[in-house]
Amino acid sequence: MILTMFFWLLMGVSTAYFAQQRGRNPYIWFAIGIFFGLLGLLFVFLLPIVNVNEEMNDSIAEKESFVPLLSQKSHEFLIKDWFYLDSQNKQQGPIPFNALKKMFEGEELKRNTFVWSEGMSDWKKIEEFGELKDVLAE
Repeated sequence: MILTMFFWLLMGVSTAYFAQQRGRNPYIWFAIGIFFGLLGLLFVFLLPIVNVNEEMNDSIAEKESFVPLLSQKSHEFLIKDWFYLDSQNKQQGPIPFNALKKMFEGEELKRNTFVWSEGMSDWKKIEEFGELKDVLAE
C-alpha cells in the first residue's frame, strides 16, 4: 500500500515537473500524473511545448491592435463623470463618458450643447472643446 502511494506521488511530482518545463500548469499535471501514472507522464511529452512568453506577446499585440490610441487627455475624458445642459438649459448628470458618447451619437446632444466635468473652470460647448469633440465623433 505504501509502495503504491509512493508510486502515485512520484508520478504526480515528475509529471508536474516536466509539465512545468514544457510551459504547462504543474498543478493540473500533478493531478493527472497521480490519476493516470505513466500515461500522464507520456501525455506531457506527446503534447507540444508551450512558449508562454510568445503566447502572451501575441495576446497583447492582438488586444492592442483593436484598441485605438488615445492621448492622456482623452483618457481623462473616459474616467470622468459629465454634466450637460438640456434644451431647457437645465443641468443633467452626472453621467459617465460612455453615456455622453451614446447621446452624442444618437443626436440627443448637439455640438452646441454645453458640457462640464470636474477640473473645468466653466461650461463649454462641445464644438469649442476640440479634443472632446474629436473623441465623441470617433
